[in-house]
Amino acid sequence: MNLLRRKYIPAFLALLIVILSCYLLRAPILWRMGAMLDGSVQPQKADMILVLGGDWSGSRILKAGELVRLGIAPKAFVSGAALYFGRTESQLAIDFAVSNGYPRDYFVPFQAPNLSTDDEARTEGVILHSMGVRKLLLVTHAWHTARALKIFRHRIPEMDIQAAGVWDKYWNHGYWWLTREGRKTWFFEATKNVANVFEHTLD
Repeated sequence: MNLLRRKYIPAFLALLIVILSCYLLRAPILWRMGAMLDGSVQPQKADMILVLGGDWSGSRILKAGELVRLGIAPKAFVSGAALYFGRTESQLAIDFAVSNGYPRDYFVPFQAPNLSTDDEARTEGVILHSMGVRKLLLVTHAWHTARALKIFRHRIPEMDIQAAGVWDKYWNHGYWWLTREGRKTWFFEATKNVANVFEHTLD
């Protein structure tokens, strides 16, 4: 029995050290887990902006309006065909931007019936490319940028695509684990990243 104990003591101590290290280093580890979802960069000049759908706060459309006003791109195409009380998400988003002081002619609504980011790349991304857009700037939440870039670059490899990340109070500048909604956001987005790997493998 004593021999058996001596045999397992080093393994137990090693496990204890690993657990303690993970606890002490939890903040940088969790930060890195969130950073893996963020592929945003400082916005550069682009031929066009594409505002991805799925934002209920209005922060994506307002960011796009700001970037057009700064001269980053001449227009912002706005995704979002889902209907809410008879109006599309893109129409509601543009109305919201106008109510916040941005000219309506900054924006062009897309009406393609998309259900996912991959749908947006297959339809709107391809349409923009056919219009002569060679440098595209995606506008979406920071935690969505890495996946959106992978999808769009996979679907339109000949296009130069970057992403501008939008602030989200629950993402909390990368401290996502501090709020329940932030933890849910990380979990669902990380799951979608894994699912996209299999989808692209089967293309």
